[in-house]
Amino acid sequence: MGQKSNSLTLKTNFFQPHLISINPRSTFNYLKFIKYFEFIIKKKGVLLLSRNLNVYNNQCYFIGNFFYSSYKTTFYKKKTKLKNAQAQLFKKAKLSLLFFKVLKILKTNLIVFSFSVLNRLVNRKALNFFFFKLKRYVNTIFQRRFTLFLDFLKIVCLLCQNLVSLDAFLNTLAQSFKSIDKRLHNQFLMFLKTLFKVMIRGLSNLNLTSISPLLGIKLILSGKFRGKARAGTKTLIEGSVPLQTVVKKVFFSKVGVYTLTGAFGLKVWLYKK
Repeated sequence: MGQKSNSLTLKTNFFQPHLISINPRSTFNYLKFIKYFEFIIKKKGVLLLSRNLNVYNNQCYFIGNFFYSSYKTTFYKKKTKLKNAQAQLFKKAKLSLLFFKVLKILKTNLIVFSFSVLNRLVNRKALNFFFFKLKRYVNTIFQRRFTLFLDFLKIVCLLCQNLVSLDAFLNTLAQSFKSIDKRLHNQFLMFLKTLFKVMIRGLSNLNLTSISPLLGIKLILSGKFRGKARAGTKTLIEGSVPLQTVVKKVFFSKVGVYTLTGAFGLKVWLYKK
């Protein structure tokens, strides 16, 4: 008899904390600590793309990957705004008090943080290639959001380099779709179609060693397109995406987006070699 496979155990990007504790309340406090920590750094313009929590003998080891937003890096490059940033830290002291409050609840002997910044690992050649192919959508979809456009391209490059999960890519895609006007929904689908062609076909011609070959990608977008009364479904497929995920390396992710015209659902399948 063959053993049934679980999709959560087969995927490497699924977050599984390793908690060795008898008290269930301490386990809940550790998970609460992760949510608070992710909320605090998100307010500062920093995204926590991956995290791993290990707890053993009242000692906590927290490992993760950071990604700084583009507007955050330009903000700190200007020396005149550093003093204003330090003044805002004292005004927003509620976040720090909340952080230390959770630390008191944990009652641990040691907390070790180990983080790596992914901005330095972005392939510049691939980033320039994506920007050259998709720059015509800056004035339509990403109007007055040029920093979000740069962050999205960096996340796509990191996804092709196997440095981020598919969830991080889909969350950034949902953020760019959330604030666009309903008249630009068809333009957004054309943007995704061009993006998928570049990811599957265009990168193979560059012959980059750090870029892993992508064999196929599939996206299903459902909701009330262009403000219509009845919801519809749009499907975009580039390359080949197999149905079975036991032998083939297929990743899946989904997210919900709430806009002024209604709720939308995004599902993505990514097939890697």
